[in-house]
Amino acid sequence: TRGTATTVDGVPCIAHTVRMTTAQYYSSQPATLRPAADQMNGKTVVTYYLDKNHLPRKVVELVTWTAAGKRHSYREVSTFTRWGSPVTIALPSGAHIVPF
Repeated sequence: TRGTATTVDGVPCIAHTVRMTTAQYYSSQPATLRPAADQMNGKTVVTYYLDKNHLPRKVVELVTWTAAGKRHSYREVSTFTRWGSPVTIALPSGAHIVPF
């Protein structure tokens, strides 16, 4: 759904909200990365805050589910700034590298 106009860090945005089941949310991930089957019974709400160029400024995910008779949830917020600016990514030290 399209929400009302808002701002993120002073930038005008429009909020777009997507609602889906937890199973739908995780369906694009490999089975080995999906949660246990008893955690796939919930709901997921993702809100994208897009600027005038349709670039995401913020994404808020709220996932809820019931397992072992208890309700669980987690909320994840990602913010994005300085679109088009150069990016420098430093390599981690050897102590911070884990082989897969």
